[in-house]
Amino acid sequence: MNYNISLSDLTKLNNEFNDRFKNIVINEQNINFFSQPGVEHYRLLSYISTLFNNVNILDIGTHLGHSALALSYNNTNTIYSFDIMDKVRPNIKNISNIKFMSDNLFDEDIFNKWKDIIMNCPFIFLDVDPHNGFMEIDFINMLQKNDYKGFIICDDIWYFKDMRDNFWFKIDNKYRYDITHLGHWSGTGIISFNNINIFNKENNDNWTLVTAYFNLTKCSDASDEIKARSKEYYFSDSIATLSQPYNMVIYCDMESIEMIKNIRPKYLENKTKYIIKDFDKIMIENKNFSEYRTQIIKNRIEKPYNFDNRNTASYYLFCMLRYVIMKEVIENNYFNSTHFAWINFCIERMGFKNLIHLPEALSVNRDRFSTCYIDYIAPELVFNTKEYFKWGRCGMCSGFFTGNKEYMWLS
Repeated sequence: MNYNISLSDLTKLNNEFNDRFKNIVINEQNINFFSQPGVEHYRLLSYISTLFNNVNILDIGTHLGHSALALSYNNTNTIYSFDIMDKVRPNIKNISNIKFMSDNLFDEDIFNKWKDIIMNCPFIFLDVDPHNGFMEIDFINMLQKNDYKGFIICDDIWYFKDMRDNFWFKIDNKYRYDITHLGHWSGTGIISFNNINIFNKENNDNWTLVTAYFNLTKCSDASDEIKARSKEYYFSDSIATLSQPYNMVIYCDMESIEMIKNIRPKYLENKTKYIIKDFDKIMIENKNFSEYRTQIIKNRIEKPYNFDNRNTASYYLFCMLRYVIMKEVIENNYFNSTHFAWINFCIERMGFKNLIHLPEALSVNRDRFSTCYIDYIAPELVFNTKEYFKWGRCGMCSGFFTGNKEYMWLS
């Protein structure tokens, strides 16, 4: 079955959902239980419970019992809710179709004790502390090991960096579906191991994303500010970019290639092209970057202006390199793509919510060169070259821009 769940499906529950639970969830601090989809996930859980009748459903991570309560919406089903601590609200403990268990399902022996019920659950809700991703990935691996054929609803997949890096990005894209817009603001995802239980998602196979990393601390003009940024500064935030499940071309220096390959998931190997370059020897027309660096430094001495010490000549060249690289990738078109995007190696530092909306942004398939204004700069200032270059200015976002191959070529 193809579950094309929409916001309108969930809002149809509004009156009955509120009436059903208003006398159970009465504590003022639990008001979030009644929040709309996209803020909280409880209406989503209740709606999904209506897709199945007379089945067992697992709720792993009971906490106060609200997820179990939401899942109990369909009275024909039995909810098995597991947690090693009992914090369940008294009103919720009395719900007839919820069974609260204190077993630790992350222990393989206990998992096996409950195996028959687990393997026959059509879906499982997973929301456990401390949200570091390790228990979550271990549990998913146990399910796969036992050939589980249902689907798992996972909470908090975006808000916690450890959940993104250690869990969500490690799941093969063919199994995962992001439904945050219908669930919890902190990120709600579905992992489905059943070809019948397929949820909708954008198909962005016509895109090639391009990114690059070069160790600028090795350049001759590296400032103290540049040298202060270790590889970890960039590589920690590169996991989100390198885990994007799209065709990707990655430029880098020889010393960084193995670190990058270790981050890019193995299941994306056939969607990845690595291009190794010596930064100083990259050519634009008849000059290499080493020659351009010398010229830029000379220009800055002769025509001084106030600029950030991180903006070395080499950093400026790297920023310009984006457009050289994009032209080269479009010329070669390694994946026969119609559309191309530059995405910064550490795009995550611009905010994890941008990553949530990346599939949606690509699915628009904007043909013309598209980016975002950061700070509008009036034409009269742009044409006043002396004044324009007096201060370091950043008018548009260069960390992410898109277009189709014809327009990007012209750009």
